[in-house]
Amino acid sequence: MVKKAQRSAVVKVTSKNQITVLKVIREALRLQKQDNLKRVVSRSGKVVEKRVATDDFWTEVSA
Repeated sequence: MVKKAQRSAVVKVTSKNQITVLKVIREALRLQKQDNLKRVVSRSGKVVEKRVATDDFWTEVSA
């Protein structure tokens, strides 16, 4: 079995506590303008990001 190359990027938090989703991540997640992105932080500190359909956004957020 062949492993896919891991895609990662280092981001900086701005003075307004914002981050930019870098191109390598946008491409890996196939993000487009106005897409919703869900970030989950595990107890171990691992961050998982996934694209969320607009219809599911509030369901995903409130879960």
